[in-house]
Amino acid sequence: MLQQAAAIGKYPWRILRPLCAAGTFCSESIPIIALGLRVEIYSGASGNQMRQKCRFIDMLRAVCPGSFDPLHNGHVEVIARASSLFDEVIVAVSKNPSKKPRFSLEERMDMARETMTLLRGITVEPMGEGLLAEFCRDHGAGVIVKGLRSAVDYNYEVPMAAMNRQLTGVETVFLSADSHYTHLSSTLLKEVSGLGGDISDYVPRAVYKRLKDTR
Repeated sequence: MLQQAAAIGKYPWRILRPLCAAGTFCSESIPIIALGLRVEIYSGASGNQMRQKCRFIDMLRAVCPGSFDPLHNGHVEVIARASSLFDEVIVAVSKNPSKKPRFSLEERMDMARETMTLLRGITVEPMGEGLLAEFCRDHGAGVIVKGLRSAVDYNYEVPMAAMNRQLTGVETVFLSADSHYTHLSSTLLKEVSGLGGDISDYVPRAVYKRLKDTR
């Protein structure tokens, strides 16, 4: 059975989908990582009927979430490094109900798209109102990428990583921020810019222009 399941990683989803529907696979529960696909085969008996379901999550697709209000070079540095680790990176722009945003969701997405134009395999999407773990599942992403500036970030992120994994199985990868950007936050940059400070070294050109226009 293990040999049969291991062969799954050799085939794309368009081939595997009808096999799943037909219940071709073995009845054991076997997690496998093969050629970028995590394959989990579940089974359970209900009376005389056997239910079989396969879940395919692309381990080479990652999500970088955040409100990005605004996007700064610390964010860009982490996203760029993620794009070198994964085939696809989705920048998921979220709403933060606890904060009053400086820029609308559409403006934040436009700035992110303009900034990421030259980076390979990156798309920008609105995260919506639901859970991040569900967003990853719906978009076929097996990994969340988070940048860490300090131990404070780590202590905040670890419980969320554990919860996301327990909700849908999505894993979290932490990338240590470059030392040049560890002091940056969107809130700090907005305050400095609002008081006339020069933040051009810390934000992408698209963001700097909009901040100047909205002073």
